[in-house]
Amino acid sequence: MSYPARALMAALAAFVVWTMIRACRSGTLFSEGTAFSAEQQPAIFALGLAAHGFIVAFLLWRAAGYDQRSFFRLLGLDRLMSSFFG
Repeated sequence: MSYPARALMAALAAFVVWTMIRACRSGTLFSEGTAFSAEQQPAIFALGLAAHGFIVAFLLWRAAGYDQRSFFRLLGLDRLMSSFFG
């Protein structure tokens, strides 16, 4: 992957981290125009933060120059991904 693409991946990861910090401070996670409150919907809020954390890990993995197959292999999801994508 080229260096500009890797820099873009790192910038996207930084933006998602900033979004997660903002959500933790305010107690509200915004996703596709819908707000999830930590007080009213704690399970959805936690699941949203976990999904954002997964995205950050994936973006940083890609920014480091590795490919997506090795990321899913690291997590043990390589067979699942190969069944979806061939």
